[in-house]
Amino acid sequence: AGAAFSSFFDISQTSYLLDFLYNFTRLPEERRGFDTSVGQAASAQKELARQVLKDEALSSLPAMIKLHSILPDDTSLELHVFTVINEETNEAHNIVVWCPRTAPRPLPSRGTKGYIGLDITAKKIVWVKDTWRIHNPLIEPEDKTYAALKENNVTQDYLPDFLYGGDVPTDAGN
Repeated sequence: AGAAFSSFFDISQTSYLLDFLYNFTRLPEERRGFDTSVGQAASAQKELARQVLKDEALSSLPAMIKLHSILPDDTSLELHVFTVINEETNEAHNIVVWCPRTAPRPLPSRGTKGYIGLDITAKKIVWVKDTWRIHNPLIEPEDKTYAALKENNVTQDYLPDFLYGGDVPTDAGN
């Protein structure tokens, strides 16, 4: 989700490109831009997600949303699990998703995707907004804005209930 540029150089006269590629391929995945907070759901996580969907569907979903559009009937299909850290409580939430409900159309975008997810930690159905954000200390992260709106009772009539959010940890495995 980015590009790097340098001044022009003659590739036949220098090893800059080879040095870069050599070093880049040895970086850990998170340093190369991989989202280490998302992985393939294990069988136990899939089963727990199906149970959450079964238990919460009637009270949490509009009638027009069909259960098989959240989790497929075919149990052999791959599901993914997001690890989202609630930055207020430092609690990790594991959220199982199948496929995005919304995805960007234009090529130059933040790659925002929306999922109906099954939080198997809190045992509830949630909306997951997955996006790249600008990492700039002058720009407030979006989850902080939603939390401030909720704290001031602005969200009750205008936005869905905000639960938690945060950036992908540098090392999501720990």
